[in-house]
Amino acid sequence: MSEQSSVPRPGIVGMASCAGSGTSIDQALCDAGLEPSARDRCAVVTVAGSPADTSSALVEAVNLLRRGDTDAAVIADADVALVLATEGRQVYAFLDALCSDDVSDPDTTAASVRSTLDEGEVAAGEVEYVLVTPTDTPAVVLSGLARVWDACDIGTAHTVLDVLPPGTGMLSALLRAADALHHTYLPAVSQVVVPQGSSFYLPKGSRPWLRADPSRPRRAVVSDAAGTFAVLTGAAVRGEVVQVDWDRAGGAFLLPVTGTGPADLLAALAEVSAELRRGTHPAALADENRLRQGHLRVVLSAGSGDALAAEADSARQRLSECHPRGQTWSTPAGSFFTPRPIGAGGKVALIYPGVLTAYPTVGADLVRCFPALMPWLESTLGVVPETAHRHHRRIYERGNRPTCQEKSARLLADLLADAPAAVSIAAAFACVQTEAVAGLLGVPVHGTVGCSLGEINALFATGRWSLADDGRLQDEVTRLYLERLGGPMHAVRERWSVPPSVPDTDLWLSIVVFAETSVVRELVGQYDRVFLTQINTPAEAVIAGDPQQCRQLVAKLDRPAMPSATRYVMHCPLVDPADLAPLLTRPQAAPARAPQLFSMVSYDTLTTIDPARLAAALATRTVDFPRLIRAAYAQGYRYFLEVGPGGTCTRWIGEILANSPHLAETLDRVDTVTTRTLGGVLAQLISHGVVAQPPAPLMWWREPVASAV
Repeated sequence: MSEQSSVPRPGIVGMASCAGSGTSIDQALCDAGLEPSARDRCAVVTVAGSPADTSSALVEAVNLLRRGDTDAAVIADADVALVLATEGRQVYAFLDALCSDDVSDPDTTAASVRSTLDEGEVAAGEVEYVLVTPTDTPAVVLSGLARVWDACDIGTAHTVLDVLPPGTGMLSALLRAADALHHTYLPAVSQVVVPQGSSFYLPKGSRPWLRADPSRPRRAVVSDAAGTFAVLTGAAVRGEVVQVDWDRAGGAFLLPVTGTGPADLLAALAEVSAELRRGTHPAALADENRLRQGHLRVVLSAGSGDALAAEADSARQRLSECHPRGQTWSTPAGSFFTPRPIGAGGKVALIYPGVLTAYPTVGADLVRCFPALMPWLESTLGVVPETAHRHHRRIYERGNRPTCQEKSARLLADLLADAPAAVSIAAAFACVQTEAVAGLLGVPVHGTVGCSLGEINALFATGRWSLADDGRLQDEVTRLYLERLGGPMHAVRERWSVPPSVPDTDLWLSIVVFAETSVVRELVGQYDRVFLTQINTPAEAVIAGDPQQCRQLVAKLDRPAMPSATRYVMHCPLVDPADLAPLLTRPQAAPARAPQLFSMVSYDTLTTIDPARLAAALATRTVDFPRLIRAAYAQGYRYFLEVGPGGTCTRWIGEILANSPHLAETLDRVDTVTTRTLGGVLAQLISHGVVAQPPAPLMWWREPVASAV
């Protein structure tokens, strides 16, 4: 904005959406931090006419602000009110350009858009979100936009195209754009025909608005039926206002109810139910519960006072049956009770599965729940913009048609085949999920357990290693997974003298077998090219090696088996530790309160990280996951929280510790809302006594408020 640097920069500082302009104006003023009485000191323009009237009102308000004739301007129609002001207040989005021009054909439309972009000193390639209000000539407008956002100039699938439903006015579109910029989320878009040859795409679902270059602002363009185009630039983002946005992300209120015994607990539940039905706020009841003594806790989970009361009534009906039998009680809403709490004396361990745990849509709503994590996520997903751009596309598809089940499976296969991207993405989300649970929610974490190369993610997530040299990580993973241990598998070809004429697919096979480990180990000893690479549970293991010999072993074993999800060479004598050492030789840090690190180097805790010893253990030795878990259990660990999707390690831990008191849960479930997953985990931790009360951010609770994104 070099030419406009001396001109006040107008921005949207308050917004509200509701029927009735008077009410929405007051709400918008409050949102801007102004009292309703401030209306007398603002320029107020109400719009009740055509799109052209709205355009004229916007231009008038912007000119008043730029001339300094008013401190704030309010524009309202029947549904939306916006407060515009210059810099000095918290700004949701700056209105950097506003132009009205001819949109009678695609060429003049394109010229109008380019003129608006020029006024805002913005290139089309900097805009990642374009909103279009309904018009009588949609084909003309979309064709004109396609000329500006041309795939040949900007690249394919670069910009979201959001054609708004009938009845949507310019003010509603501006609110939607400002909301997306402020909350750093791109909304789900469907039922739009994308012009051929354009750079537009349709997000399947709402997703974080990630930037390949975090130093550049987010930008959006809004178009209306009157030929008005506006350029908006992101300003204050949600993470600067709140760190945890639990209620906005759909999180339920967690209300603990404490008792000294079954009778006392049932009485407390009856009292809580009655208070809730009388309209007592759940937060007040949570404060009262802090003063109650007892080792038994029911944790009620619901999104409203009436729903919490219903959960309390359900608990009263079932607890008299569950407690004598030692059975836990839970509901689909996330409420939980255990009659046998493990207590605060049990330590908490985070479990990190293998490095290839990323999946399309991973973390899609994580930043909605934890806005403060957006800078972490952007920085850890790629230091180099080109790398970050590639990672974003791997996890959040950019297509023009709905994603079917078959396509979803292909997207996952493509991601896992791109090992450098998959490894970096898994490491990035291990870092942000760890910060969400241990940092923002305050769950006490005493140690970490890495399964296989999950030890690498544990080192990144706990701050012992940094992802700052992401470029070198990419290079090492490419060499390892696409050359030495995958792809042509030179590590295998060299050791077994396999000629280039043998296809890669005939070199190596990994199979999960469901049989006693001792039996599998004995059979493996009968083959010279089969290895026991991983023990998952006492009755589940992974064998790998020559495909023909692996199939022979499975036939002789005569037990259930299935192909492993990955076929990379690892955890066997064919892997040279020297191949792995460069990946593990990284700048080390010493965090002030780093949790214990359980490693297969010694099947105990490590105090120092020796890259050579770690490389030797990970490269050549069988992963004995039960031994690792039992080592942690022997040192007092009772709570095991898996940082990764699917809960595979969680299932294994359940089998390993089947007859021992413990809690094993996953922090990430595919296609499940983050607040539901984490809320359920927190409810269990509170009932067991390791967390005394819901974390502070969850105590700020109100009725859910809808959002544009």
